[in-house]
Amino acid sequence: MNITDNGILRLILVLLLFSIPVALIEYLLCRLSRGKISKFILPVITLILGAGFIFYANTAQMEGFLDLAYVLIGIIFIGSFLSASVVLLACELMKRRNKKDTQ
Repeated sequence: MNITDNGILRLILVLLLFSIPVALIEYLLCRLSRGKISKFILPVITLILGAGFIFYANTAQMEGFLDLAYVLIGIIFIGSFLSASVVLLACELMKRRNKKDTQ
């Protein structure tokens, strides 16, 4: 059995492929935005989309594996939410530390 045939590793790879660009966009938003609200837009949007896809998969009547596809898309968005939230938290902590050092 080859290690690349494992489905979990492929899921982790897909999560990383979607989470890394979201984290980079959140980092740019954190660095370039002046307001507090604009930094929280991306994590909130990804959380709403992830929860919406999972809720839709649980409530709608679908054929075949379509409900599984919606759950996986929801998991991808929740992973993107987590990566954006970690970047946002790190950015806020760095800004607070820099403000404390300058005072």
